[in-house]
Amino acid sequence: MIKEAEVDPDGSLTRRWGIRADDVRVKRTMAALEANGITVLRASDAAAAKLIVLDLIPDASPVHQGASQTLDVLGITNEIEKSGRYGALRPRIWSMDRETEAAEIRRLGAAPDVMLGSVHAVTETGSLLAASMSGSQLGPYVSGAGRVILVVGTQKIVPDLEQGLLRINEYAWRLEDARAQAAYGIHSAVNKVVIINREITPGPSALAIPKSTLGVGIIGVSPVRGWAATAHIPALRALLNYEIRALSAHSAESARAVGQAFAVGAVFSDHEKLVTQPDIDLVAVTVKVPHHRELVSAALAAGKAVYCEWPLGRDLDDARVMAALAAEQGVRTIVGLQARQAPAIEFVQQLLRDGYVGKVLSTTMVGLSIAGDVVGQPNAYMLDKANGANLLTVPFGHSLDILNYVLGEFADLSAVSDVRRPLITIEETGEQIVKTAADQIAVIGTLTSGATASVHIREAVAGGTGFLWEINGTDGTLRITADAALPEIFPLTVAGAQGRNELAELAVPTALTQKWPTLTSLEGAPAFNVARAYAAFAADIDNGTHTVPDFADAVRRHEVIAAIERSAASGERVKA
Repeated sequence: MIKEAEVDPDGSLTRRWGIRADDVRVKRTMAALEANGITVLRASDAAAAKLIVLDLIPDASPVHQGASQTLDVLGITNEIEKSGRYGALRPRIWSMDRETEAAEIRRLGAAPDVMLGSVHAVTETGSLLAASMSGSQLGPYVSGAGRVILVVGTQKIVPDLEQGLLRINEYAWRLEDARAQAAYGIHSAVNKVVIINREITPGPSALAIPKSTLGVGIIGVSPVRGWAATAHIPALRALLNYEIRALSAHSAESARAVGQAFAVGAVFSDHEKLVTQPDIDLVAVTVKVPHHRELVSAALAAGKAVYCEWPLGRDLDDARVMAALAAEQGVRTIVGLQARQAPAIEFVQQLLRDGYVGKVLSTTMVGLSIAGDVVGQPNAYMLDKANGANLLTVPFGHSLDILNYVLGEFADLSAVSDVRRPLITIEETGEQIVKTAADQIAVIGTLTSGATASVHIREAVAGGTGFLWEINGTDGTLRITADAALPEIFPLTVAGAQGRNELAELAVPTALTQKWPTLTSLEGAPAFNVARAYAAFAADIDNGTHTVPDFADAVRRHEVIAAIERSAASGERVKA
């Protein structure tokens, strides 16, 4: 039973009921369902699942669905309710008067032409089990709807009916109760359960089973703020081939709070317990940089794939140790240089391949990080150069990465850095802190292609250009702009001109912005590029490719940053 914030404190229930089934069990279950008159369609990914479901629905059909995160994430809810292609019943029902039109509401909800939803358990013997507090969706599931289309993950597969009922009462209800409390401030309950053993006439019920998901554990989650809550959790929840299975925080109290806030059953205050969970495939490390090495090393030692935020370590030595351990363990890694996944960056690469600017002769980048002399307490640790998270590694590092990713690495460079505003005020307390991290960094050098490159990123100034990157060639110019020198977060705009024509904005092709359709709702948000990195990582695993920056790529970026520090300290031009 759920007790306040505790959903699954030791992770035992998730290990029993939340682990995806292997292909043998999936195929056995699919065969049993088909034998019982239930059509089963296996989707290769989220986009395929959406197409499968929509292709089963005739145009103009009255379609109803309950509240479903799965349908929302797939983009099916938006398509049903806003495309104009279907007779969406849910918006119509919600617009009706509960007192004067109650009978019509009941009729519309009880017998739609098509009912969309999910179930809480699927047995290997070919039965479906669904539980409900009100029972509103159960009537259409059983006989009211002309056709029922269900989207079900493989973690819901159980051996038999007895195990299915246990899954509902021990696990599914707890998660639903946590969600109901977080969303509506009320408890849920297993008041009604329906079991579908067979369809007399094959065809009324169809089951779409997306491909197995990757289980993710996130280290460093706060219930009220932080990058995990802002970017990683929304990103992962927009991707059906991932499932957040565990979270860890700095204390038991905080762990319970994040479990309740994000409706995740397995929560820990000890990261060692999270990384050893058998249902965790990928560990995301989202803590402050000084703790990266310890936590990443623990996850790698446990044989897990790791997504670590950038910078990978406090310095080059940290990064090299982690990259070596990952190579030794033979596991895949991601580093949070997600600006590479921005659609605008893919578009710029495409334009360069197509010869838009001709031969690249030079490139110039200028950017602004934090304006003014005030920072919030959570970012105060970035004022100390020794912590490894500062202007050089974060705004400069992310900006440098896309320049080198698109145009190639530096062959050699000269750098200047300085602390021009050494006293910074802490916003919450008014305390003034002495800053040791540089607030002015300028680099000029030669790329391996021979092109001249200059980069100047600054902070603590009153204002100025947020982010501007020009690529100048023999035949044209490209200009990429944003509101700040954080291209991994802020949306990028691309403009171009060929010859001596005036620059004009170039629209990023829809094929790039909607490469993963379920992420459309995140566009413009900090989670967007993080989600695209996760999506590309899953595709890399499936296809045996390497499109997402890993720890080896992170080491290379740390090497260039180390070269910048050497040059700035010595005043000499150095090899990069």
